[in-house]
Amino acid sequence: MTTSQFFGLRSRAHLRPSAVASLMVLLFTIPCLAQTASPASSGTPSRGNADLMASIVKSGKLRVGVVDVIPWAMHDKNGNLVGFEIDVARKLARDMRVEVEFHPAPLRMLIPDLLANRTDIIIGSLSIEPSRALKVNFSNPYNTEDVTLVANSKSESKVTQLSDFDKRSVVIGASKGSVAEEMIGVMLPEATVQTYDDDNVLFQDLVAGRINAAAADSPRPEIVAKLFPASVLVPSVPPLGRFPAAFAIRRGDPDFVFFLNAWIASRESDHWLEQRRTYWFKTLDWEANL
Repeated sequence: MTTSQFFGLRSRAHLRPSAVASLMVLLFTIPCLAQTASPASSGTPSRGNADLMASIVKSGKLRVGVVDVIPWAMHDKNGNLVGFEIDVARKLARDMRVEVEFHPAPLRMLIPDLLANRTDIIIGSLSIEPSRALKVNFSNPYNTEDVTLVANSKSESKVTQLSDFDKRSVVIGASKGSVAEEMIGVMLPEATVQTYDDDNVLFQDLVAGRINAAAADSPRPEIVAKLFPASVLVPSVPPLGRFPAAFAIRRGDPDFVFFLNAWIASRESDHWLEQRRTYWFKTLDWEANL
């Protein structure tokens, strides 16, 4: 299969030749994640912010905002939702003794959906930032992620240190509004930043050599490099940065934040979170199920 043929595939019906082919399409073609939720216009009862946790328990359902990005949230070959965030959300819901209901959305819509009462919580590796903390309450971090560079192989041959990317002639792509975009500006202020609404297009341009490099949360750069070893490489330079990811809820219910912090502490103590991080971010054992 040529690169051009691969990027033309848009339907899961074409993905059966191999597990790697399935992984490739999941990585570059954002799937429409299945959700059991009804649209916001269906008249879902409003949940008060002052006692959100009690409202969730009473309703028997936790509505979770997620971002459909591999390996955080994706479909397996049977059409089931899988990924690190999916595991976390399901475990949290089980411990609350409620069902989980997923609401996939682009990164830029996670907070608006939360504030509009379409979701109860964001479990989408949302980084803790002051601008976001003005709108939502964050829990303690439950994960940390590196922002890593991945380069087109023609560009990478000229790179020996991070400063080699810090040139106006170097074009680095990133998802619009992401921490990666911000970190490029901080660490590589002279580089030319090109932002994308669609990660599919971002990585297409990287593989095709239309941009010199891309910045994204690890392990996505490593996955791209594995799938396209002739076109893409992860340069031997330090990550652009490391950021803490936390749950986010609407402001007004500190008791729910206290519960989430206690849940994170418990799941760190029993090593459950570390086991899930190892499985999803340090291995590709899950690839065979895609």
